[in-house]
Amino acid sequence: MVSDLELNQGNTSSTIKKMEQMDLIEKVRAKDDERKVELALRPKGYELLDRIEKKAKKMQNRVFLDEKRNNKLIESIKEISNYLDYIIRMEEEK
Repeated sequence: MVSDLELNQGNTSSTIKKMEQMDLIEKVRAKDDERKVELALRPKGYELLDRIEKKAKKMQNRVFLDEKRNNKLIESIKEISNYLDYIIRMEEEK
């Protein structure tokens, strides 16, 4: 996955460590396979995500998007967040 997305494993690992130190995420052993480590958002991580969504909404208002486009933007941000979570989990499985 890292090579497909042209990510650097070292940079990804250091980013994960920084996010852990900031108490944004935590590593959790997978229930189905204890060799796997999954990442989960901590309360501070959810707070940050909420702030990002609120800022995105403010930005939307500045560029005069209608409610439908605003909702699409918010959904896109959530999808990106979910995809990033997936990438982090895949990185941890290596």
